[in-house]
Amino acid sequence: MSTKTIIYIILAAAVIGIPVGWMIGKYIAKSFLKAIEKGIDEGLKKVFDKNTEEENIKSIRAYIDREGEREPEEKPRHKVFLFNVTVLTGGPGCYQLSPLTIGEAKELWNNPDYEKVSAIGHQATADVMSVLMGEKIPMNRIEAVQEPGDIAICMKLNVRIQEGTVLTEVEQIEKIGYKLYRLTNDGAMY
Repeated sequence: MSTKTIIYIILAAAVIGIPVGWMIGKYIAKSFLKAIEKGIDEGLKKVFDKNTEEENIKSIRAYIDREGEREPEEKPRHKVFLFNVTVLTGGPGCYQLSPLTIGEAKELWNNPDYEKVSAIGHQATADVMSVLMGEKIPMNRIEAVQEPGDIAICMKLNVRIQEGTVLTEVEQIEKIGYKLYRLTNDGAMY
């Protein structure tokens, strides 16, 4: 099968509504619309032998118009992370760390413009964050990467615990105390 034949098949599928990939179909439809209007390519007419040339042109134009009405693809959203430490996980950039109240942290966590990602590596911390955020926060030991534009809500304990100590109870964390911080990376190099 020749490349030209494959292109005819793709165009025919796009015109009759078979999903082919709207960008490919649109590009091909625009390219061949000119050829049909000029009467240059008789082979294409054979693909649409059930319709007149004028009906084929109308179908292709309607397809192009429908594609122009499509919703634009969603841009990748920035993320809001939950971290159990203040840590720089992204690449180089200018990071800013600022204190947060519980209310501000909840508002930030529930912002619909951001994708929520828990990167809490300890169950006791996940339990505390669940209470603070008002929803179940899973323990999720992942290697998170904070890209420019992403935000992290960080929980920082008030004291450094001894090496090897793992806090397993919410009460232990409450007794030690903690602060919440907002960590941003604007990606700029100063």
